[in-house]
Amino acid sequence: MKNIIVYFLVVLFLITTVKATQVDYSIKVENSTSSELIPQSKECDLECMFSLPQSTIENITSYSISDYNTDSIKEIKFLSTDLQSTTNSEDKIYILIEKTSVKILSIAPNRLYPGNNNLVIQIENDGSEELLDLHATVSGEGIKTKEFSSLGALASRRSDFLNVLLEVSAQDQVDVIIKIFSASDLIKQEIKTISIKTEAKKPLEEKKSINITDAASKIAKAREDLRKYEEEMFNKRADGYDVKSIEGDIEDTKSLIQKVQLEYIRYSQEDFDLNYNLITSNIEDIRLKLNVAQPAKTLGDRIKDNIIVISTAVGLIISAFTAWGLAKTHVNVNSIKRLKKKKK
Repeated sequence: MKNIIVYFLVVLFLITTVKATQVDYSIKVENSTSSELIPQSKECDLECMFSLPQSTIENITSYSISDYNTDSIKEIKFLSTDLQSTTNSEDKIYILIEKTSVKILSIAPNRLYPGNNNLVIQIENDGSEELLDLHATVSGEGIKTKEFSSLGALASRRSDFLNVLLEVSAQDQVDVIIKIFSASDLIKQEIKTISIKTEAKKPLEEKKSINITDAASKIAKAREDLRKYEEEMFNKRADGYDVKSIEGDIEDTKSLIQKVQLEYIRYSQEDFDLNYNLITSNIEDIRLKLNVAQPAKTLGDRIKDNIIVISTAVGLIISAFTAWGLAKTHVNVNSIKRLKKKKK
């Protein structure tokens, strides 16, 4: 049964409707006395498998991939050897196309429950161009996507999160296909194995269920606001402002947002609102601190401050000694007057 499910997933993986890419490669066929180079030109989606080409050579001893277009092909190999050479005449040529440079960095949690679950997928744009209108879907035996959040844009070399609300009826372990879309175009897909807990989550009692779409939208806005203030903090630091305490506040708020993003499907609406209010309060504090941030003091400023402190202290000491001297003089004058009165 397990093999049937895996086969079904692989078939789905390969027949997904994506605009095909032309791939060019050559297969070198050899025997003990001669060789033949056979050019191939195929159309491939994200991932493809092709049979070996027919050859005029008899008693073939080996096949090898001698040349291919590196601009469109990310990986090419023979399935049985996992290499670019084989001796098996029934072998298949495996080709992986990288249409974009989006990567799936992680998925969380790695264990789901029967019922509704929120899956958070961390992706990274490893290419040179901005990716727009991103969302993800997840499917598999006993796994169904109910809702998903969208990401408006993902700049080059940046990472972000996509949320998918799943309905889970599978048990034990299940292989799922994770698909990443830019608008309606499929740009990435991977097969992952996820564990399923046998016991269902305890339902929330007497609490309003969370609005998943609204929660995802609010989290996305909070993350965007925080990113804007983080960029402002970087600019102020580059201009010589003292922003050390603000850096710590930003990191703490990032951690809180990530925690809520990973767990909010389990919250009631009341629980989410409490956490979201804390996030927005932290972001507002960061904004206010940035507005009143002051330039960091230079070495010259610190020396000047120390000189002022020392000068003030010296002044106080001089004043104290002057006062003490005047008081002593006054005492001595009075003593002399009393002695003169006694002599008279």
